[in-house]
Amino acid sequence: MTASAADVSAVDDGVYRTTFDPSVRDPCLAVVEAIEAATDGELPVLAESIDPDTLVRLFESTASESWMMNFQHGTVEVTVWGTGRIHVDTGSVGDAPGTVDDASASSGAGPTS
Repeated sequence: MTASAADVSAVDDGVYRTTFDPSVRDPCLAVVEAIEAATDGELPVLAESIDPDTLVRLFESTASESWMMNFQHGTVEVTVWGTGRIHVDTGSVGDAPGTVDDASASSGAGPTS
C-alpha cells in the first residue's frame, strides 16, 4: 500500500487521520505516533489500553484486510483498520470497551481483557 500525500495525515472535526503500510511498518509504533500527533497531552502507555501483541497478530495472521479495531486510549478513541488506516478521535470519549470487527471472520482474534 502506498499512501499519497493526501492520505498521510489530516485533522477534521477532531479526528486525526493517517495511514501506514503494515507490510513495512510496526503497527504499534504507527498507532503510538498517530496518537502523539493527534494530542498535545501525555497519554497512558499503549499497553494499558490494548495488548500490543494482539495488534501485531491481527496484521500478521489475517489474509484479509477487512477488519477494524476500535479502543479507548486515555482521552481519545482510536480506530485501526487492516488496511493500515488509523483514526484518532480527540473529540469523543466513549465508554465501551475495545472491539474487533472482522467481516470475513478469518483472523479469529477478539478483544483482550
